[in-house]
Amino acid sequence: AGGGLYRQVADALRHDAKLIFGGDVEVETARPLPAEALVWMQRRGTVSRVVELRTMLRTEGGRAQLIELQSADEAYPLYGSVVLEPAGPLADALARRDGRWGAAIDGTLAQRLGLRPGDAVAIGDLDLTVRALVVRQPDRSLRADWGAAPVLVAEGALMATGLVQPLSRVEHHYRVRTPEPANAWRDSFIATFPALDAETRSFD
Repeated sequence: AGGGLYRQVADALRHDAKLIFGGDVEVETARPLPAEALVWMQRRGTVSRVVELRTMLRTEGGRAQLIELQSADEAYPLYGSVVLEPAGPLADALARRDGRWGAAIDGTLAQRLGLRPGDAVAIGDLDLTVRALVVRQPDRSLRADWGAAPVLVAEGALMATGLVQPLSRVEHHYRVRTPEPANAWRDSFIATFPALDAETRSFD
């Protein structure tokens, strides 16, 4: 009975670890991966790229707040789901409509700045519309390395801000969901691209 309970708890923790980690394996780089590395990854699993950088969000009233700007592609998140208010698909909230990109912002940040869905905000050179508040973001749970409130945008919107420049401090997180054992996938990737300047780790 004790062994069975242990296995149930261990399986639950492994499932939650994938939610928090965002995938089975993550490759983190300071610049986009070369095409050959990305093709290798896509042949061995589902890949989602999250681009992150710290910057300022400005409101129409002139208030400003440091944020963690994150791009979310069609595959994001690989495990779990982003819960929004009002409820709806993340892709719809971030899409470009009527000439403006959308953003999904952290609920606490929205409360602090007095923002609601439909309000306008500015990030870099881009004006966006707040389309939703983030109630739950699976890869943010229990993370200790968040220095600012997250704001989710589409990758096209992030590039339109003008903040991604050659000397910008940008993090590219390539997350992989794969049927292979996570550590074996990681070791194979490192062996195939030994000279790649990247940090590669598995959820284990």
